[in-house]
Amino acid sequence: MSTATPEALEDLSQLMSLVDQVLELAEKTVNINADGIETTGGGAVLRRKLLDEAKRLEKEVKAKASALRKNHEHRNMEGLCDVRTGVVFMDVANSLSRSAGCGINIVEAACHSVAPQPQAVNRR
Repeated sequence: MSTATPEALEDLSQLMSLVDQVLELAEKTVNINADGIETTGGGAVLRRKLLDEAKRLEKEVKAKASALRKNHEHRNMEGLCDVRTGVVFMDVANSLSRSAGCGINIVEAACHSVAPQPQAVNRR
């Protein structure tokens, strides 16, 4: 049975690192909501920063996944990997990409679904 090339393993390692960053950001966002940070002022600014970071990471994940596929095709054309190893490699890469997408969805949902704080009632 053939193993993945060092370059393929490095590609997966880089993608895993990005996925890890996404999932850490998702955890941070959920924890911020659990702590009840206000929806206005500093809380709103913090959520905007988290969303911006999520969008940046989403672009990085997509770019890395695209480069990973191209690199795999190139190695495949050169005969550096066999079909079975290539199928497993692409399954892992696709699963990692989907995991990152789920993490981004968590950040977006957590930032957009914050219940507004009760407002004081002006009674005269």
